[in-house]
Amino acid sequence: MKTFQNTFLKVSAILALSSVAQSPRAQAYSGAQPLDYSSITLISGRPDFRLPFVQNIIADGYSFVRFAEGNLTTQQLSILSDRFINRVSMAEIVDHGGSTNFELINRAISFGASRSPVITFNLGSSPDLNNRLCMMMSQYRNHAFVIATQKGAFPIDSRIEGACMARNILRVTGLNADQSDLDSLSAYGDTVRIAAPSVNIPTIGWGGVYSSLRGSTPATMIVAAELAHHAQMLPEYRGADLITSFLDQRTIVLESLLGKVEEGRALLEITPLKK
Repeated sequence: MKTFQNTFLKVSAILALSSVAQSPRAQAYSGAQPLDYSSITLISGRPDFRLPFVQNIIADGYSFVRFAEGNLTTQQLSILSDRFINRVSMAEIVDHGGSTNFELINRAISFGASRSPVITFNLGSSPDLNNRLCMMMSQYRNHAFVIATQKGAFPIDSRIEGACMARNILRVTGLNADQSDLDSLSAYGDTVRIAAPSVNIPTIGWGGVYSSLRGSTPATMIVAAELAHHAQMLPEYRGADLITSFLDQRTIVLESLLGKVEEGRALLEITPLKK
């Protein structure tokens, strides 16, 4: 249980980062509780630390940028919180303009590998960058990566992004509203291993504003939460073995997904949402 003093120190320190320059070394979240192991490391931007659910869910983190993006990250955390994830390590790499780079992601993955069995983030904006990132992730064999596909109804060419077929990477795309097929905005292809709900996913964003998300980003947060719960039940499973067990036990096959998603798998979501 976090103390009020520690929570206050943590929030004050993070808010202060928006007005001071970063040192060359990443700045740690001050006041965070000592960490045994978090459920998930989220590589994204900066959430709204004024919101109670954000204060409650974050175990620790590092900021690699000075002015980080906030609304989408807050929404991502709200999806995780709704699914009873209560220990997240944050790696802030997305700047206020919404951009990042390979070196920042590399450092963030190294940080996440020291914190969590499950690491999640959105891939880059180009097939070449995606392949480089997947090659790097494939080296962390004891960790499971839950990765969002890019937005857009297009095939992902495994000849260009072949490294993303590594077995410790779980690439996610989105189902349509009735979860019978892919959403019209969802990518597909050989490197996509699971589809999950992606339309009208309730979220809380910056300032406590209620809204909904559509696309592979919310679908990925849902899969990451379910995989983290699976990891807690099977702590002896890591990396590719964890993902294989998860896919065997927590998915169903939809005929409509065959040829679009590996083995036509769709998530069987069983974690009840918070009331």
